[in-house]
Amino acid sequence: MTPRILVLALIVPLLGCPLPEPENPTVLAVGDRIVFVDTANERLARLEPADGELDRIETELDPRAFLPAAEAEAMVYLDTREHKEKVGPERLTLLLDDIVLLPEGSTKPRRLHERDNLNRLRVDAAGTRAVAWFDLHNAGGKIPELVTGAQVFDKLTILDLVSEQVSSLPVGFAPREALFLHHSPRLLAFSERELVLCDLAAGTVLGRKRLVPSDSNGLVLNELFLAEDDRYLLFHTANSTDLYLVDLDPASDFRIAIISLSKLPSSIQALPRPHTFLMLYAAPLGPPTLSLLDLSTPATGQPEPGLSEIELKAPASSALPADNDTVYLWSATDSRLQSLDLLSHHVRLLTRLSGTIGNALLPTPTSPIVVHLSRTGSGLSGQALTVIDPTSRESTEVTLTLPPEDLCTTAGGSVAFLQGDRPFLLLLEPVTLALDRVVFKRRPKLLLHHEASDRLVVLHQGDNEITILSADGREVAHRLSLFPTGRTFTP
Repeated sequence: MTPRILVLALIVPLLGCPLPEPENPTVLAVGDRIVFVDTANERLARLEPADGELDRIETELDPRAFLPAAEAEAMVYLDTREHKEKVGPERLTLLLDDIVLLPEGSTKPRRLHERDNLNRLRVDAAGTRAVAWFDLHNAGGKIPELVTGAQVFDKLTILDLVSEQVSSLPVGFAPREALFLHHSPRLLAFSERELVLCDLAAGTVLGRKRLVPSDSNGLVLNELFLAEDDRYLLFHTANSTDLYLVDLDPASDFRIAIISLSKLPSSIQALPRPHTFLMLYAAPLGPPTLSLLDLSTPATGQPEPGLSEIELKAPASSALPADNDTVYLWSATDSRLQSLDLLSHHVRLLTRLSGTIGNALLPTPTSPIVVHLSRTGSGLSGQALTVIDPTSRESTEVTLTLPPEDLCTTAGGSVAFLQGDRPFLLLLEPVTLALDRVVFKRRPKLLLHHEASDRLVVLHQGDNEITILSADGREVAHRLSLFPTGRTFTP
């Protein structure tokens, strides 16, 4: 089974806890595990929320450039190290980046590739291959070529995670992005001006397509979508009203169709409905609209894009798909919630609320919508969660004293959240409106929903103690300390 990869990077400050408790650990949901990276003390803790198993690893490295892109059996990351080198008459200390592999069940990370400067890393969904490169356009003003004088920035470093073999593949000057295909050992790479299709098994380039003129400043990618069947690629460049649809069949010579929008989109979202994309726009001068792109593939096998512009009842800056046929829409500066039928293109105003919508959740496809509402201004202050029935359009409000934090849903269909430094977690049941508490002795600091295990995990103040809750969020399943500190955990 292909593991799901979800990356959540959160920085947690040190609160004066006794050493060797973590300093600024990064919390990452990676496949079936959650990984806590204690950079300051060069160690990791890997947690399996489903059964509460925890293993601790002294990395013996300095994972300052920890860029996780991992699957269930192993972890791959970039590690920054010092390297002394003579450049001309001077001997300089350089910071170079290595690809590091931490195999399943091992506590001994291994360097698999050294010497090059690398700052971008991707791993395929099966966890069998990785690709790394140096992105000149995200170098933070530091161009390693100026000091090393040796690296040529025109290649990808390819790593086979099974055989642990490393190779390189030139794709053109200044690679900007790389994308693994879903169903073959192929990879799409964007150089400064070209789209390149690579065969990783053979280590060859199958084809190239120039996307911008040689006298331009190069590509600045904004959004990138690959069809599930690997047939086409849809992408958008910065400050452009054009979308590019590329036929990835090499026999088509990478045929490109340009889809022109009426205005510059503020966001593009792939919807659960196959081959359907939603474009939202910033606050318009005229009536608010959105664009719906349907990429049907008839018997000819060639995508034929259909673009529709749909007028809305109110501005929309966020979209929440309910299922394959319905999308809910709202704006953070407005009080109206709308629904869009993707088949008929009918827009319906569900409700007008007394405040602005901060976020919206749909605990289950058949449950009411839960909206976080903020109120400011004369006579209006406070926070609320408003539960809306999309059929009757009736709404019921649950008033809160503090803003809800880390809003997420549970396997049972409840909405879970924290409130400031309160020593508990709150659970709202959208149908009955019951509001329950899970109380801790140590204040919670961070709440996350781990998708693979469908568990809620709480990190407590002090950055070293965690609680794993049951699937419905109402019972404590496990209480653990990430690293040994001599302190007894009493959440």
